Amino acid sequence: MHNSATCPDPTCSPCLDLSRQESVARLELVLLDAEIASPSGEYVDSQVMVDWLDVRNVLDLLRGV
Repeated sequence: MHNSATCPDPTCSPCLDLSRQESVARLELVLLDAEIASPSGEYVDSQVMVDWLDVRNVLDLLRGV
């Protein structure tokens, strides 16, 4: 069975897919936190951390990469 935690290949397709799915989940949590805490759209400080890789992964998914 493939293990993404120990895979040495940074271009491994299953690992990239898993990373993208995790990024989407983190971004969804941030958006849900913001929606619940501030329905009027004000700035919300979230406990969920999102980094540049999460944003890039989601953009890659949107572009169909």
